[in-house]
Amino acid sequence: MSQVLSSNPLGDTAERDLLVYLPPGYERSRGLRHPVVFALASLSELHLAVPEAVSVIGHDNIPMAELSIPALTTTGLESPDSAERLIASVLSVCQGAVLEIGPMRPKVIVRASA
Repeated sequence: MSQVLSSNPLGDTAERDLLVYLPPGYERSRGLRHPVVFALASLSELHLAVPEAVSVIGHDNIPMAELSIPALTTTGLESPDSAERLIASVLSVCQGAVLEIGPMRPKVIVRASA
């Protein structure tokens, strides 16, 4: 349930259906990546306009996201050094240090799909 929608002035329900598209063969190949850009093609085949009928948001901000039609809104890590910070933390723990957990806030890269 959406906290933002729960007190909206129109009184619309805060509960929404969520469509999760799993590509053919997903059950057999869970270890593979299945970029959400493929969902854009499937929605087009179903004559569902993005973002007019369906909003689509991916994650990881892969390079293909910007080139898809429509360009895919995605999430990404807060900065390019996030991976380096993660690796440094893992190496520190391997050397016996106590892991200090800090926030890694994702950012939303808004493009045409949402």
